Amino acid sequence: MAAHYAWTLRYHGRQDILKVTTIAGLEKVLAILELPGLPNPHLLTERVVAAQSGSYTHCHRDDERWSLTWTTIGDPA
Repeated sequence: MAAHYAWTLRYHGRQDILKVTTIAGLEKVLAILELPGLPNPHLLTERVVAAQSGSYTHCHRDDERWSLTWTTIGDPA
């Protein structure tokens, strides 16, 4: 069983996205959104896997501000 993550994505000017998914599910959402400053979603999900909980904020310009906060809620059996 794969680990699951509770995560929240906040993007300036958009409704927050709150989900519980595997890392593959998170990568899929990140790829669909094509967030500014994130050319490869895998680079961010590596950080998510490495830390049980944390956050990442992209703030190059105010209109491109977004953040991801996560916590692990299940470990592989």
